[in-house]
Amino acid sequence: MHEINWEEYPTLLKRMVESRFKFILGTKDEADIEKIWKEYFDFGIDLHPFSLIEKIIIRRPRDVIYFTMRLFESAINNGGLKIRKEELKYALESYNIYLNGYLVTENTADFPNLDDIVEKLKSFKNEPFTSKSLLEICDKYSYDEAKRENLIEMLFQKKYLGIFDKTKNELSCDYKDYVDETEKKVLGVFRKQIHFLANVRVRVLSNELEKLGIKF
Repeated sequence: MHEINWEEYPTLLKRMVESRFKFILGTKDEADIEKIWKEYFDFGIDLHPFSLIEKIIIRRPRDVIYFTMRLFESAINNGGLKIRKEELKYALESYNIYLNGYLVTENTADFPNLDDIVEKLKSFKNEPFTSKSLLEICDKYSYDEAKRENLIEMLFQKKYLGIFDKTKNELSCDYKDYVDETEKKVLGVFRKQIHFLANVRVRVLSNELEKLGIKF
């Protein structure tokens, strides 16, 4: 069975959302679709609403549906149907919780006690913590060095973990940057502690949205 790589076919995702609009709103006219985007979405920037949504989500049907539903949910809770930039904050935070649930579900087989590890990382409450703290958490669940490094790599790939430079106040979610910093430390290039931030997806995406002119 052929599995669609949705990253390669974003247009299919857009069509899927528009088909949902057609069904809910009872329209069959293709010309009405762009009117629907304009009538129900106003993020206050020139970018097409779907183009903004796909910058935030992982390109998968369940993700685009979930995120779009949260946008409408927020608009309704705020007393309207028009989705404005204020709805993005709620949808983004809800989507982050959703993805974190999948992170645990999809990776527990490879990383036992992942749910407990993620809970402990959440306890840092968006504050930087040292590599020593992460090591202590992994040691509690008997992770050897190889398993620990595999875990760190996976958390970087999922945009859950980032490396934070306290001096420059800079965050990177690139695993290669972490590897580079680790190698410098091993070689004795510097002695400062490596600091991490957990649950960084919302912060990273908020920064990207700010570059587009959307600030919460």
